[in-house]
Amino acid sequence: MTPDIVNKYEAMLKAGESVYLDPIEIDQIFRYYADNNQVSKLEDILRLGLNLHPDDPTIMQLDAEYTLMTNDAESALKKIDAIFQEDNTFLCILRSAALAMLGRKTEAMEMADLALTDENPNEYVAYDIALGFMNAGDFTTAMHFYEHSLKNHPDDIRTLSGMLYCHEQMGHLEETMPIAEKILASDPFHYDAWMAKGNYLSAHDQFTEALDAYDYAAAIAPDEPDYLVMKARCYEETNQHDLAVQSLKEAADKAEGKQRSSIAQILANIHIDHKETDAAVEALWLSVQAQPRDNAVLNNAGITFMQLGHNVEAITMLEAANEVQPDDTETLIPLADAYSNCQLFEKAAATYEKLSILAPSAAVYSLWGGTMMSLGKVQKAYNLFKKANECEELWQTYVLMAVCDAELKHFKKMEEDFRYAYALCPDEAPTLMKSIHPDMYNQMSEQGFFDQLERERQAYILLQENLCRKKGNK
Repeated sequence: MTPDIVNKYEAMLKAGESVYLDPIEIDQIFRYYADNNQVSKLEDILRLGLNLHPDDPTIMQLDAEYTLMTNDAESALKKIDAIFQEDNTFLCILRSAALAMLGRKTEAMEMADLALTDENPNEYVAYDIALGFMNAGDFTTAMHFYEHSLKNHPDDIRTLSGMLYCHEQMGHLEETMPIAEKILASDPFHYDAWMAKGNYLSAHDQFTEALDAYDYAAAIAPDEPDYLVMKARCYEETNQHDLAVQSLKEAADKAEGKQRSSIAQILANIHIDHKETDAAVEALWLSVQAQPRDNAVLNNAGITFMQLGHNVEAITMLEAANEVQPDDTETLIPLADAYSNCQLFEKAAATYEKLSILAPSAAVYSLWGGTMMSLGKVQKAYNLFKKANECEELWQTYVLMAVCDAELKHFKKMEEDFRYAYALCPDEAPTLMKSIHPDMYNQMSEQGFFDQLERERQAYILLQENLCRKKGNK
């Protein structure tokens, strides 16, 4: 039931009336919106509080709390420190959460211990501390405080739910089922518990029972997309592909933003597994449309498009990703490949050149060299292959250098470079030469060059064996 003060506040807003509330009333409204995840309204009530009572400790505390909710832990900590009092338990909890989010665990633990000083067993201090560590991604420490809370409140659903979430995040699947069952014994309409039960059953290949659990979750929260995603997994595992696709499409319709994008990517992967290329492409576009300025989404879509042979679309995605986050090597590497696949060698070369500055490696120099070969700039290619070998000596690079030598008619140098390749990998070096430059391979073969290299190799092996025997006799 909505508190009267919230109804009063919203009625005044709707009527366009001037609103005045005291700090306690603002705190009550803020807590109601926070507890009901009405995030957009939180900012409005906080702004009103700051305008009416900018120096009031209660409002300043709400400001620090809201700042922490936005994951700006550094700014939140400054606001907390401005009003901090050691005997204020809530501020100790809030400060612990901010420090945990900043990775300052020792200080966060010290502040948590201060909050627990003279703890009243009827309060939920340990639970609130656990929540701070959980939001910071420190699930192990969060579990420590949840267990502390459970000693005082053995049947508290919120504490059990927090423990359930932490176990799931840490991959402790076997620990989830007993907690889910305990929650459901007290609250049979607990969505997360039914989901956890379904996940446990699905992981143990009990797909029929898992689907039943997800159906219970669906009855409780039909607008949530998660249960549909997990049902799709069960359908895929039981060879019900059409139902899996249907579930994921329904899930994507229910989801928004990042979640919709993620679900669409799952759908694309399923279509790819079933070689349904057109459907996969459609799902990839849905993924991008849901998050058109997300570097990771664009990058993943670009790479997937390239794997499907849709290099033009791959370039579109990867160029957009590079605009969002310029000079990210995770984007530039596949972008250069996509340019090469579309025979846009000048663009590929320019991209590899940038990569050689951002993240120089044997692979980057080799790929850049290959692009230069495609542009007919053989001497430049040779220099790049040589630079690649300076980073990491590889037999494949020596073969490429030998190919450049052949094109430049540096035949003595070609024999020298290929000799290095053969010494490192005698079984595959000739094969690679044949695939890249068959005419030169045939000429080398007719001249008995490969036979000569093999005789030299065998003589070297025999020499080493004789040396070993002599050392053994001594």
